[in-house]
Amino acid sequence: MHVYPGYRKSAVIRIALRAIRKADISPRSESDLEMKRSKVTKEKTDIWYSKFKDFLISKDLVNSPSRIWNADEAGFNMGANKAKVIGPTRRDLAVPHITSGKQRPTVMFCGNVSGQMMPPYCVYP
Repeated sequence: MHVYPGYRKSAVIRIALRAIRKADISPRSESDLEMKRSKVTKEKTDIWYSKFKDFLISKDLVNSPSRIWNADEAGFNMGANKAKVIGPTRRDLAVPHITSGKQRPTVMFCGNVSGQMMPPYCVYP
C-alpha cells in the first residue's frame, strides 16, 4: 500500500497498513455497476425470486406487506473522476464507491410494501 506524501505515519496508519498487508485486500479502481448488471440473466433472476418467495412463505410474510421493509442509500458525487478504493483482491467482487476529500451527500430511504415511508436520513460531509 502506498502512503501519500504529507501523511504522517502515525501509529494508527501503521496498524492499518499492517492489517491491509495481512488481509486479502488491495487498492483497485472501483467497478461500474452497469458492468455487474449486464451479467444478470433471466434464469438467475427467476431463481432469486423463487428463493425469495420461499423465504417469505417460511416467515409467514406473504399476507403481511406492512412488515416487509426495504432501505437503500443513494450517494451523489460532486466530481466525475473514478477514485481509487481498497477492496477485495478477487476481481469479480464489486467494490463500493468511497470518495476521499470530495463532497458526497448521501440520502437513506426506507419504505414498506404497503407504501409507508420513513423520513429520509441525510448525511452531509
